[in-house]
Amino acid sequence: MAVSVYIHTYTHAHIRVHGRQWHGVCLCAGGKYKILTGDAQCTNCLVDEYSTTVGGTTADVCQSCLPNSNAAEASTKNTDCVCNAGFFGDGGLLCTACIAGKFQTVIDASA
Repeated sequence: MAVSVYIHTYTHAHIRVHGRQWHGVCLCAGGKYKILTGDAQCTNCLVDEYSTTVGGTTADVCQSCLPNSNAAEASTKNTDCVCNAGFFGDGGLLCTACIAGKFQTVIDASA
């Protein structure tokens, strides 16, 4: 199936499927999805998940943050995942535990 999407904003688009075109279709922004088409309300990705997908139609577009990191509800990119207290690094890529006897109290600390 050939699908073309031309996004004007995060919420409206022109969609073409098999040569048929719809205008003004409401899409969900990243960090959200909706199962029903049209004006149905978008559902946020859960806490500790993110989605870069615009126009997501299932919860499968929401990806989990890596271990030892967290993100707010409706996060839109992997770098929204930040390291938990007691860990340091880049939350979107890797969070490493502090060495014995040390503790990181700042969330998302890089060192």
